[in-house]
Amino acid sequence: MVDPVAMPKASLADPVVKRILSAGDEHAVSAIDWLDGKQARTSLRRRAWWCVVGGWLMVTVATAVSALVAWNFSQNAGDIFADKIPFVAVVLSPVLMGLTCVLLVGGVTAFFNDSFPGLSMTNSAIDWAGTGDAVSRLLSVGCTYPEAFRTAAEVTRTRSNRLWLTNAAKKVEQGATHLQDQSDTDGDPAIVELLVQSEESDPSVSWRIVADHFIEVARSRLALLLSTGPVLSTLLAGLIIWLSISATLGSMWRHALQTIQGLS
Repeated sequence: MVDPVAMPKASLADPVVKRILSAGDEHAVSAIDWLDGKQARTSLRRRAWWCVVGGWLMVTVATAVSALVAWNFSQNAGDIFADKIPFVAVVLSPVLMGLTCVLLVGGVTAFFNDSFPGLSMTNSAIDWAGTGDAVSRLLSVGCTYPEAFRTAAEVTRTRSNRLWLTNAAKKVEQGATHLQDQSDTDGDPAIVELLVQSEESDPSVSWRIVADHFIEVARSRLALLLSTGPVLSTLLAGLIIWLSISATLGSMWRHALQTIQGLS
């Protein structure tokens, strides 16, 4: 039997671990398995975060560099062409600067609101896997649905998942089932409800199915994110820089030729 005293203090502070161990030291193995799964899910979340952040930073920096190139060209164009500054030199730099600001503000806002494309869906699946794991283990040690849901909500990072759990806990306390009057849900919560709605199976087993399903979904979404995110962000960043350089140089050479032809 595993001695809970030998577990790290940080692990013992975990709400799920505390509740499992409060049911008896014989459940220490379940607590350790929960911590192992939590560490694996954290690793998936970290990989997804760095993939998305890296792509976002790449595109944002590329846009900022392109804006700087365009601004430098506009300054040089003013010295070279005097009152005949190319239209591209006047427009391109402000447009790219505005796009840089949009990327910065939009990216930061999306991260705080957990709505960043690709990342939010992956995090949702990771959190539902953790929720299923937590609720399954808590029900198996004798927790009621409200207690299991509220404890799971404490370790859930996604706001929508946490809201679903707290609402479900309130419904059970009011005498309803945890799935009653939630038929208007869609996306991942709808799949959760579909997987646990069977009254014939053991509830802890149903929530174990939820955990197993969503950990596979999370891995699939992460694989898709890792395979497409870097490629798309690299292509987009390269395209922005290429358009900036080609537009500025092309405009400069075109006006230079027009000036030469005018002199002749």
